[in-house]
Amino acid sequence: MTLSAATVFEVESGGSDNNGGGFVTGASGTDFSQQPAAQYALTGLTTSAANAIILTTSAAAVMVGNLINIVSGTNFTAGVYQILSVVAGVSITVDKNCTTASGAAGVGNIGGAFATPAKALAQMTVTGMIGYVKAATYSISTGLSSGTISNPTGGLVRLVGYSTTRGDLGQPTIQATASINGFTDGQGGFRLENFIFDGNALTGSNGIVFSSGASSVAFNCNIKNWASGAMTLNSPYGSVIQSSMTGCGSGVYCQGTGALIKNCYINGNTGAGVNVISQGVNIIGNIISNNSGASTDGITFSNNYAYVKGIITGNILYANGRHGILSTGTYEVSEISNNIFVNNGGFGLNLSVTPATSDVGVHHNAFYNNTSGARNGGIAAGIGDVTLTGVPFVNAGAANYALNSASGQGAACRSAGYPGVLSAGGTGFLDMGPIQSPQNISISTHNAQIMARNGTASY
Repeated sequence: MTLSAATVFEVESGGSDNNGGGFVTGASGTDFSQQPAAQYALTGLTTSAANAIILTTSAAAVMVGNLINIVSGTNFTAGVYQILSVVAGVSITVDKNCTTASGAAGVGNIGGAFATPAKALAQMTVTGMIGYVKAATYSISTGLSSGTISNPTGGLVRLVGYSTTRGDLGQPTIQATASINGFTDGQGGFRLENFIFDGNALTGSNGIVFSSGASSVAFNCNIKNWASGAMTLNSPYGSVIQSSMTGCGSGVYCQGTGALIKNCYINGNTGAGVNVISQGVNIIGNIISNNSGASTDGITFSNNYAYVKGIITGNILYANGRHGILSTGTYEVSEISNNIFVNNGGFGLNLSVTPATSDVGVHHNAFYNNTSGARNGGIAAGIGDVTLTGVPFVNAGAANYALNSASGQGAACRSAGYPGVLSAGGTGFLDMGPIQSPQNISISTHNAQIMARNGTASY
């Protein structure tokens, strides 16, 4: 057997990697994992043969569902095991053989959290498992990895940060102390939620790399100070959602088909905010700003696929070193709409080497003060495009990208987005860019909460 898919792991800075570290949801026992110390520190464990029945007078019914971490012992196989049943005062039955012959002098711990995310990740190989990491700074000199996950099509394995209560969206810090990749996914889908990944600006380091697991997701992560790059989406359908990427060598490098970059703050990197060399990429509702360097674009497309069919909609492209969006390949981008291009060092939108303009649906975008002009490459003003008379934001210098109310500026972007009049009837009121004004309060509040949690742009 393997550990149950319903196993929930716990990591706390005061724990120990020799602790049990987890509990199976729905089991009849008592969860002892959400505490720093082991509930039961057992010694003198024995078995009668090579089997899964551990003999100990300390056996108690409340142990069922907890994990026991076998640390040492004669003929014992060190590892983490699930307690399936107990005969009180006599024996503990675990999920698989824990000895190779009659065991003696066994040492094992039940209850208590693990001390490191790496220890939890090593156990998390079954779809449906969850690992919780309590807020603290966890220093790593070796990159974290999810390993190979069984039944990857059955769902995701999740590693979730929190502050004081599971689900509170608090963010523990994973801090590199060597030139490494902070996290790399293994085969199968994985979801990282609520973390700060800090690369300490170490040469050659990358933040999060999704290279193997289909549909891996980073959600509510603050990825900062990685010298090479913040986020790599090389696996199919990888996503980064409601996250920030700042102070890195680049923002998002995207080579995986069907990637999603949504509701992110990609600011102050020295390379491209988003660099795309893949098909079917969707870049939706992001603030991509202040990515510096004479050859640095907010979004760069740089491949030779014939049919990308990407969607770039509802973004702010502000004060990037070169163009807001640059296309350097031969392919089709299906839609570029509802974006706001302001103060970029080159063109707002440069599609100079794309095929015929009919291949690119460019409409309902707003432009102001892009050094080389609003558009390049024969792209005429699209339906619903807006030429602004000033910066449309409340205070971009303080990262407040809410639309101001000035005529010809923020006011010109309000209720000007696509769709306006719906084809099936009815009228929409969508603002250009990712930040909606009060008539769309649910979206505005949602985005404000995202950025407030990451301590980044404000509204």
